[in-house]
Amino acid sequence: MLSSQQWSVPRSGEALVEMPALRAAVQAFQEHPGAVLVIRHPGGDEGVLWAHELQSWLVALGIGSAQIELIPGSPDPQSLALEVKPRRSARALSP
Repeated sequence: MLSSQQWSVPRSGEALVEMPALRAAVQAFQEHPGAVLVIRHPGGDEGVLWAHELQSWLVALGIGSAQIELIPGSPDPQSLALEVKPRRSARALSP
C-alpha cells in the first residue's frame, strides 16, 4: 500500500524508488515477465488523478503503460494498493 502521506513528499525519480511499497511492487513486477502492475485507487477525482500521476511516473521510469492497469476500489481510501498479476490471456475463439 502506498499511503497519501508517503506520496505527499516532493516527488522525483529518486524519491519514488525509495518508497518501500513502490520498490517492492516494481521488484515483484520485474521478477514476473509478462505481468501487469495493478494500481487500485480510491474512488473520485482525487483518487483517479493520484493513480494517473503514479502511472506517469512509472512510465517515465521504464514500465510500459500497457503493463499498468488502473482499477478503482482501493481497500483504504487514503492509499493506493499495488499488486502484480499475470497478464490475462485472450481466449481462443472456436469456429
